[in-house]
Order: sequence, then C-alpha cells, then structure tokens
Amino acid sequence: MAVSYLKGLCTRYNNLLAKELDKSGDIIAQGIQDESVTTQLKQVLSAERRLKDFAAKLEDSMKEISLILEEKEDKEGEIVKFTKASEIYFKLLDGVTQRLDELKIFEEEIQDKITDTKKNRIGHGPQGGAFITITDTNARTDITVSTVTTPRITEEKSTFNNLVSYNGDKLKWTEFWDSFEAAVHTNQSLTKIEKLNYLKSKLFGTANSAISGLTLSHENYDVAISILKERFGNVQSVVNKHYSDLINLQSASNQTTHLRRLYDDLERHLRSLDAMHQDVTQDVFISMITSKLPKEVLIQLEIQKGNNERWTVGKLRQFFNTYITAREAAESQSKETHTGPSSEEKQQSKIQSNNSNFQPRKHLSAEALMTIKPFGKNSGSGNSMVLPIL
Repeated sequence: MAVSYLKGLCTRYNNLLAKELDKSGDIIAQGIQDESVTTQLKQVLSAERRLKDFAAKLEDSMKEISLILEEKEDKEGEIVKFTKASEIYFKLLDGVTQRLDELKIFEEEIQDKITDTKKNRIGHGPQGGAFITITDTNARTDITVSTVTTPRITEEKSTFNNLVSYNGDKLKWTEFWDSFEAAVHTNQSLTKIEKLNYLKSKLFGTANSAISGLTLSHENYDVAISILKERFGNVQSVVNKHYSDLINLQSASNQTTHLRRLYDDLERHLRSLDAMHQDVTQDVFISMITSKLPKEVLIQLEIQKGNNERWTVGKLRQFFNTYITAREAAESQSKETHTGPSSEEKQQSKIQSNNSNFQPRKHLSAEALMTIKPFGKNSGSGNSMVLPIL
C-alpha cells in the first residue's frame, strides 16, 4: 500500500476524530436531560463506539507507514515529516483517551438516573453482557450495553504516561530501564520507530543529550539503547558512583534530623551495593561511617557496643539506627508534653534569681507561710531560711 494513500487515511481519520470530539463534548455539556435520557444513552454509546473505531484505524495507518519507511531507502526526509505528523496524531489520541473516560463517567451517571427513576429493569444477557430494558407506555426499547473496552492505544498510552523520566543519573538508571523495558522495549505491538519516539520523550538532561543526534528510524532505536546502556547502565560505573557518593557524604551535626538524613543516605548506597553483589561487610565501611559522625554520637554508640566487643558494619548500622530512633521518640514525646513555663513558675524563677539562697517550694500551707521571716539587717546572722516540709 502506498505511503501517500496511508497518509491520506491518517488525515481523514484525524479529521473524523476531531469532529467526534466536538460532538461528544457537546453531548456531555448538555448534562442529563430527564425527558430524553434514553436518547442520550444511545448518543453516548454511539460516540464511544465511533471514537474507538476511528482511533484504532488511525493507529493502524500510522503503524503501516512506519513499517514501510523502515524498509525504504532515502527515507530520512519522509521520516522527519512523519515524525512531526505523528506528534499531532498522538496528541489527538490522548484527547480521545480522555474523552472516552469522560463519556464513560457520563454513561454511568445516565445509568444511575435511569435506576433512580425506576423506569428500567437491569438484567444480564446470555453472554454475560449487561442490558437495560426501558418500558414506556407507548414503546419498549431494548438497549444492549456492551462493556466499554478501551482500545489498545488507550491502554498503552496510560501505561506509558506512568513511566518515570530519566535525566542521566547513573544511580537511577536501573529504575528507569526496568519500567521502560516492561512497558515499551518488550512490547511486540510497537514498532522500533514508535519505541524510539517514546524513549526520546522520556529523556532529559544528559540522557537526552546522549542520543539527541539520532534521527527517528528503525535502526537507531537499537543504537540509542546501546548508547544509554554503555554510558549510564554500566555496572562497574554505577558501583564506582555509589562508592564516590559514600565517601563524599557530608558529615552530620548532632541534630537528630541531620543524623537521620545521613543514616538514610548510607543505607541507600550500602543496600544498592549489596544488591550488585558488592561486599559491604568490609571494615573499611566502618571507618567510612564513623568519620561522618559527631563525637557525641560516637561516644553513645561506643557505650552501646561495650568495651569487649568489636565493631562490624552490620552492628554499627543497627546501633546507629537504634540510637536515632530513640532520639526521635524522645524529642517527639518532649514536644507533646512541653507546654512552656506558667506565670507562677516565671515569678518563682525571678525570685530565685534575685535571692540565690532562697529556694521557694511550690506547695506550702498557710501555717508554713506564716513562719517565713523577711530578710534584712534585723534578721540576725541567718542569711537563709528553713521551711517545714509538708
């Protein structure tokens, strides 16, 4: 089939989808009309069917064009044009996906309205599909409501939109590649041109720059994957990055939040290295960790360890976490119970500062208060007073 003919089909289905989007938008904008609820239901079902049909045909035409271009010589110019056109089509298909969701919600609202007015009887057809029988005084209308099946493009776009983007951070390559491989790389329904298009749209920063010179073609998809894996997915390179980041971690102050941040960073790197089969039990990690801790914390950890025990990486990590958790719990409890000094306590504090030898008690009886003698020149040699303990 000629590329020109397929391009014509793409244009045709693009225009039909645009019209259907406008029509279905008007249907939803009207809201539920009580007097014509059954007619609205038919309109919604028809709109859903036409949108799915035209979207599937547009997708098939685009796929055929990409397959032809892959086998064609001197195709660079046509690929550039098709890439620009496909961006428009993909944007339109995104709109179709969103509109189908809106129509589905509107359909459910209509169904609820029919149920609420008790003018319907809901049963199940022989194939398990739901159907609605609406009884009027003048006519009986049977409407078979088939389950709205989201077209393949809808499912793929939904999955693709959930993929994480990648900026070139070597420590995040595995996370990106695992998700991309599952959703796109191993997807047999996608052509390599489509996969490369998806890949490029999820890259930014240094990752995007690494393959920015590659044109959209069948062969370049494999080239792009190879470049990205060699530059960002090299295992030894990732291991070196973890070691480098560990060494360059900022030492923590004696604040609990700083200690927690340090512990989380240490665990992230050590667990990642362990997952890559690196030996994280070496004594060098003990020195690496303790060099980041303040003196006050090291003293507490040494007390926990005991004089006759030696450090291991596992024990140090465990004690460090236990220590931070205890501090967090204590500080949290302190915040909950602390209400600030009362006015009485403030007054007593003021008296105490003015009379260093006078230690007032909070609970005194009236009799005890009467025994207090004022300070002064005539008070004798005693510069302090003794209050009875009640």
